[in-house]
Amino acid sequence: MRRRSAPCTPPVSSATCSCAATGSTLVVVVLERPSIESFEITGNKDIKTEDLQKSLRNVGLATGKTFDRSVLEDVTQYSPTSIFARGKYGVKIDSHVEEERATA
Repeated sequence: MRRRSAPCTPPVSSATCSCAATGSTLVVVVLERPSIESFEITGNKDIKTEDLQKSLRNVGLATGKTFDRSVLEDVTQYSPTSIFARGKYGVKIDSHVEEERATA
């Protein structure tokens, strides 16, 4: 059985993967998608924290899930509307993301 090598036109790069050839060695670097280590909800008085966490889990914001900034932005933007519907008008939602650097 003969081995055939696939053509690689280095360098190839994207946000999650890069490919480069060094002599006869092909190096592929893949970046892991970020996951949510933890999050904190503070200042909520009228809605139970467990209920908020359940709602956030349903849209993909929970410990261990893959982090998607657009989901966080959607929640931050649209949650006040549903809270306003409950008669609470002084609502402000702030989000803060702390990124940890990967260690080799």
